[in-house]
Amino acid sequence: MENLDIIIGREDGTNRLAMLVNGTKKQAAGTPNSVPMTVSRLKPDQMTGHCRIVTQGNDVWIYNLNPQNVTYVNGEPICADGSFPTQLSAKDKVQLGYPQENNAPYSVNILSALKAANWSADIHHLLHVWKQYDYDNEKIDIGQQRMNAMQSVTGILSMGATAALFVPNPTIASLRPVLITIALALMVVFAVFRFRKGNMGPVQKKRLNEQFHRDYVCPCCGQFLGNIPGNELISLGKCTKCGISYAS
Repeated sequence: MENLDIIIGREDGTNRLAMLVNGTKKQAAGTPNSVPMTVSRLKPDQMTGHCRIVTQGNDVWIYNLNPQNVTYVNGEPICADGSFPTQLSAKDKVQLGYPQENNAPYSVNILSALKAANWSADIHHLLHVWKQYDYDNEKIDIGQQRMNAMQSVTGILSMGATAALFVPNPTIASLRPVLITIALALMVVFAVFRFRKGNMGPVQKKRLNEQFHRDYVCPCCGQFLGNIPGNELISLGKCTKCGISYAS
């Protein structure tokens, strides 16, 4: 997956939003004069502009390039001289330039900028998240099935011991104490097991699903990706929520 260096600024002459991607100028966005003069001009020959967005794998960082101007992230100005970056997500609100009178700084849609630069996110780590979730989910189900089986066996033996009380056959009668003892012992063992362990299946499922919802998210927008297996997401090629491309 290629790392990107995106420089954003105001296009000279048209006052539209323009950007360089790894040194190549992209077509400006917006209508003429849609970007205020408070946004620093893009200077392709000098490789500078208002701000720079750098991607490193799934990490996205933003630098302010003009010390005489300002870049805001979620309403807070970032380092003016560009000596260190601020990490971004698609949810963050980025604004360029000082506010004037009643006008707020110019807003930039980071998700749109990343799409325009053909950035793609790597989701191969989600294959492990899905596989682990599937394994843990099955493990909980097997544990629940074993507990239900133990309860069924105890019930069957109890009914057998009870039935033996009413059978006049001498052979069956001789087995009554054994059946009753086994049934009582299993009932005690199962009762102690249930007391110590409790019915943890629903609790474990709840915790597992909560963790899965935290981990199985789009690296770009951070939204939960649902119950679509990781390999299907890679085949799909993009996020079903924000539409950002996924690396194959």
